[in-house]
Amino acid sequence: MIYLILNIFLYLLCALALGFGAGWLWRNREATGREAAAERAVLDVRGRMPQLESALRARDQRLEALEAELEARNLELEGQAARLAARERAVAELERVVADLRARLEAAAEQEGARGEAEEALAAVRQELDDTRGELERSQRALAAEQRRVAELGQERELQRRALEALEQQLELAREGTGPASRAAAG
Repeated sequence: MIYLILNIFLYLLCALALGFGAGWLWRNREATGREAAAERAVLDVRGRMPQLESALRARDQRLEALEAELEARNLELEGQAARLAARERAVAELERVVADLRARLEAAAEQEGARGEAEEALAAVRQELDDTRGELERSQRALAAEQRRVAELGQERELQRRALEALEQQLELAREGTGPASRAAAG
């Protein structure tokens, strides 16, 4: 009876050793596979880092070029605004001159009857006023178009800034090397 119990105990020890050995081998094989996958992921990230850095530099250069263009357009817009203000002052002056000429015309018509000459002068002044108003309207349309373009450039700049921030985050994660694959290999 003791012999049978010892045999059973011996077989249980053998089964325990075989189970432990098989489990250890299976776990070792899985850990090796995970480690290889993590190393491939790290190598892949390291391989993509130069591309990401190059793309980041290209976006930085493009952003700088857009900022320079925006600055130039802002300066041009300020110049157009100054020209528009000057034209508005000129229109106001012309309107004052027209009102003065009308008053003179009426006075001249009452005094001399030289209405024909005054009407010709008034017509010339009116033509000049109409030309100036047309030029003012064209300038205002051009100014509005430039303001729309500046707004579009501002929106584009904001979109590029957001994309740049996302790329910087990706690059930082790649540089740290603490991505999910590296953490899995360490675990």
